[in-house]
Amino acid sequence: MKRLALIILLLLIPLASGVQGRVLTMDEAVQIALKQNPTLEAAKLTFSMAKEAEREAWTRYFPTVKLNYSYTRWNEEQKVKTQPLTIPPLLPGMEPLTFKPGHIITSRQNVYQYTFSFQQPIFTGWAITAAHKMAILSARQAELETEETRLEVAYNVKKAYFGILTAQRMKKVAELAVKQLSQHLFVAKNFFEKGVIPRNDLLKSQVALAQARQDLVRAKNGVAVAKATLNAILHRDVTAPLEVKDIALMPKPALSLKEAIQRALDQRPVVEVARKEVEKSKESIRLARSDYFPHIFLEGVYRKHGNTPDCTGDDLTDAEDWRLTAGLEWTLFEMGRTRHQVEKAKLGELKALAYLKEIQDKVALEVQNAYLEMEAARQNIETARSAVEQAKENFRVTEERYKEQIDTSTEVLDAQTLLTQAQTYYYRAIYQYNLAVARLLRLMGEEP
Repeated sequence: MKRLALIILLLLIPLASGVQGRVLTMDEAVQIALKQNPTLEAAKLTFSMAKEAEREAWTRYFPTVKLNYSYTRWNEEQKVKTQPLTIPPLLPGMEPLTFKPGHIITSRQNVYQYTFSFQQPIFTGWAITAAHKMAILSARQAELETEETRLEVAYNVKKAYFGILTAQRMKKVAELAVKQLSQHLFVAKNFFEKGVIPRNDLLKSQVALAQARQDLVRAKNGVAVAKATLNAILHRDVTAPLEVKDIALMPKPALSLKEAIQRALDQRPVVEVARKEVEKSKESIRLARSDYFPHIFLEGVYRKHGNTPDCTGDDLTDAEDWRLTAGLEWTLFEMGRTRHQVEKAKLGELKALAYLKEIQDKVALEVQNAYLEMEAARQNIETARSAVEQAKENFRVTEERYKEQIDTSTEVLDAQTLLTQAQTYYYRAIYQYNLAVARLLRLMGEEP
């Protein structure tokens, strides 16, 4: 048994290490965030609530049916007091008819009653139709807002992902600088010990290496912060180990600036939300105008009563009765209230149209900025790549010249600084390009 347990343990160790050392891709990170993001979950719940409101508005087309059961106890039987009454003889020879004073019972002391009723709207001036249409549009808006949130969550994941890749590149640049300056300091020490260079040159090399080591510490912290940021977005422990897969340059969308703007205006959820708001404002006008028209309804009531719980009668009146009513209700005057409601709704439509124009302008500007940033970053990549090659060659030549004592230590340090700057600009250009592409896709409403 012990040998079997040992074999199973040995088989599980590679599996466990594989899970622990798993490298996360950007697409996987996006999918994890979309499943766990509370803001997106709240947006989905808002959409579900809007769908329920839509269904509730739809029920108003149908009759309302009610059942009511009641019990009433009077302090005593209800009676009507009668006065003495004498009816003269109708024919000669007949005696006059006299009624003595007394009481007529109108209700027993215990009264049980149940009522079954319904009311069906026949015509409401299109109020129900308008309210239902507004509910449908609200549900669609909630769905679009959920999609907008989804796009934003995916973009934030990509932004944090690129942040990790950039921080890791900056760490490698800092490590290379420490390595190069350590080698330079080794050469400088040999020269100083041989009396070839003054102490001042040695001190410059030592200071440069110390600064490079500080830059490396900051670069390592930058990686930790970048990973913590992505962990937070994925709702993991911010200190959890995280390794991400490096990616090449994202492909440039095959669109002109004009086409990109048009695509954003056509399929961006936030623009469609504003369009739905215009449609809702039109239905709001229709709803407000419904009070100009008469409202027609059909109502039916069935009633049964008695002085016992089974409502079988009380020997005074019929135990059951029913009625069917066709009614019309028309508000003829209310000091212009409906007119003001209609005017208010019309102003709401103008407001919605103005908001739609504002959103369209804002989206167009955002797309243009992202597109131009993408183009600029793409051009900067080529420039920065060339600068890195030149800086590498400059550092190599300067270092060789220093070993031959043609150049000074200051020139070597300057060459190394230029190389670090060139590498930094190059990797940042890559990051800015990828981020600009991701932002452009997000602004156009493209699926993550």
